[in-house]
Amino acid sequence: MRKIFFTITILIFVASLSFGQGEISGRVFDAETKKPLAGANVYVEYTTLGSASDENGYYDIRNVPAGRYFVIASLIGYEKQRRQVRVEAGKQVELNFYLKPIYGDKKAPKFQAGQDTLIIYDAPPDFKLSDTLGLRSSWGIDLSVAENGFAFGTFYRYQFRNVYSLQATLNFMTAKDKNEVEYIDPWTGQTFVPNKVNRIMVLPFSFSLQYRLFKDELSDNLRPFLMAGLGPTLIFTTPYEKEFFSSLKYGRAHYTLNLYVGVGAYIGLDPRTISGLSVRYYFIPYSKGIESLRGKPIKEFGGINLTLTFGVNF
Repeated sequence: MRKIFFTITILIFVASLSFGQGEISGRVFDAETKKPLAGANVYVEYTTLGSASDENGYYDIRNVPAGRYFVIASLIGYEKQRRQVRVEAGKQVELNFYLKPIYGDKKAPKFQAGQDTLIIYDAPPDFKLSDTLGLRSSWGIDLSVAENGFAFGTFYRYQFRNVYSLQATLNFMTAKDKNEVEYIDPWTGQTFVPNKVNRIMVLPFSFSLQYRLFKDELSDNLRPFLMAGLGPTLIFTTPYEKEFFSSLKYGRAHYTLNLYVGVGAYIGLDPRTISGLSVRYYFIPYSKGIESLRGKPIKEFGGINLTLTFGVNF
């Protein structure tokens, strides 16, 4: 089952990067004469995607991941123009530009003959990142495969700085001894584990700091990050000899701390949704130990989790 989960996870990750692409095309004109402009640079802001207009003013930007963007057209001697566009998978978006000439009392770029010139444009005051468009809060779910089985959880994240976010996460995990073997009773068809004493459920609640990596070097369709967190953990045990639901009233609560570190990446450019993949290592010690198998207390309930994340921005 774990191999199947790993395979599906990798396929989803690769597919998210490979599919869902569209195209932006159009023409660039002089705003006054309405004549086409050749040699204009047209590019998707804060990405490596772009094109130059030909002698008839046509440009074409292909393989653009689906999402919302700001597209910029610039040409020496003209004012830069910036327009917003939404790209849908498998579709072509037409986006035309009409550039105003720079003359009179307007400042044009200055050049010094014989030297390379770097022109730096300041972002306009209404600038917002294309991957968030001002949406700073996020909520979603985590689906994980861990050393002890499957896990799931929910989170709330708030971006308080350009590359920093705070996140609160609640996870539900199961824990068992690594030597446990489950058998099927041929007479009843029910499963059982010899010498098992307790069912163990682990619920770590953590506060974490997330840092986005390579923000200026990578386009927004791939957003790698580092994260680290800590918080309290509830370990809840129920007697294995009793049926699951009826055993809940006999359950016992144990408390400890959890710490974790992780690395991962969010993929896609739709500002309203989140999808990503991460690897996290949890450290959840319990010095007294809790028996899953008789006579073999477990004192560490953490381990490596491979996690798929889905959510929404708002």
